[in-house]
Parts: sequence; structure tokens; C-alpha cells
Amino acid sequence: MFNLAFLFDDALESMAGHHKPPDDHANNIPLPAAVYLMQADVINLYTFAMDHYFILPLDAHCLQNSSLGSPYEKWAHFSNENFEKLAFGINNLLRYTSRLVHGPWARTVPGDGRERSSEIMSKWNQYTELIFESNHRQYGILINPDQFLFVTPVKITPSIGSLVTRSSAPGCQFIQFRDEQGQVSEDRITNEEAALLASQIRPRKIDITNRAVLQELHEEGHGEITLLTEKHVAFGEVCNEFYQSRSFTGPYRTRDFDWI
Repeated sequence: MFNLAFLFDDALESMAGHHKPPDDHANNIPLPAAVYLMQADVINLYTFAMDHYFILPLDAHCLQNSSLGSPYEKWAHFSNENFEKLAFGINNLLRYTSRLVHGPWARTVPGDGRERSSEIMSKWNQYTELIFESNHRQYGILINPDQFLFVTPVKITPSIGSLVTRSSAPGCQFIQFRDEQGQVSEDRITNEEAALLASQIRPRKIDITNRAVLQELHEEGHGEITLLTEKHVAFGEVCNEFYQSRSFTGPYRTRDFDWI
């Protein structure tokens, strides 16, 4: 639902072939363990956000007679609070996974040096854009007071379709699609819609007047949690192997970190 699997996949890939990284001051040994713990934080916060208030019916006893307002207002308040915590955890995981992807162990993976460097830089740029965009939108779910919510996943895949601007119509933008037969079609869109499509973070607006949709989102969320848990376990096994022959603590310099 939030498209978080790539974070776990990138972390695991960055540790592959790491068995003998450079033993110099640039090797930040604690970083994989930090990423592992942040993955656990995201999984736990995700589970809590899905299970705590999110699927409560509005006639639940704990939602009645609240100083926060109506049952809907109390439900929205605590659900949003839980998803804010999840967004904080995701942002932390983004930042530290980006350091792992760009770290010295990533550069030790077998392959052509130039090609590997280009791949790492491409991922680094993707993470930088995602972190920048997270300053403007909250990952996860945001519930509005008007019976709508927004699901904001983390996306690093290209948009479906191409954005085009017509020189004959200043300020007008279109989304262009090509079907399986090669036929091209276009839809005119607003500048706001164009900016959203160009972004890697694309919120999805959902009407929750029929609250059955919350149960569907709950099941979708737990499906993703199960997938992330499996990837987290696999990353933990690689980390355990990594630390068998290394001390966890050691000297480092501030300049060794890639700050974002």
C-alpha cells in the first residue's frame, strides 16, 4: 500500500558481497545494524497504526463523549497521530538506507566499477528526491474531517504515461498514453495535476463514507507488513553474518557520514 518494499530490497542488495569491505576510517560498521533497527521500527509502527484505532467503528465505546469532539473527530485524531509516527519512522529509514546504498560496502559488490558507480549515484539521486518531497507530504495515511482520507505511498517508479507541454497552448499540459497497439491518446490536465504526476509521491484520495473501505485498507496494509517482515528477516540474517567477524564499535569521523 505504501510501496516500502524497495527500501528493504535496496538495503539487502547493498550488503550483498560485503564480506570484505575496505578496513579504513570510511567503513561505518554500525550503519547496517541501525538500518535493521529502523526497519523494525517501521514494521512495528505500521502494525500499530493499522490495528490501534484505524478500523474502530464510530459507535465504539471509547469514541463516545470525547473532549476532542464527535466520534469521527476522535477517531481521526488518534489515527492521524499514529500515522504521523509511522511517517517519522519511514523518513528515518529513507535517510539511513540512502547512506547504506551509498556506503563503501555497496561499492564492493562484484561488477564493472564504472557501471556500479553510475547505479549507486542513480539510486542516491532517487533517495534525495524522495527525502526532499517528504518535506511537503506525509507518507502513509492522512484523514480529513470531510469523510476522505489520503493514502500517500513512497514511489520511485516512473509515472504511467508521459507529461507533454504544447507550445501552441502556453501553460497547458497533457498526460500522454500509448496502448498495446501503439496508439497514442492524451488527456489535458491542470498544472497541479502535472506537478503531482511528476512527483515520486502521489497521494490517493479515498471516500470513507462507507467505512467498509477501511477494512480493505487494513487487509492491504497487513499484506504489505507480512512482505516487509520477510525481507526484514532476510536482512537480519545478512547482518548477523556481517557482524560475526567485526566489532560493532570503533573510531569514525564525522565526515564519513553522508548528511541529508
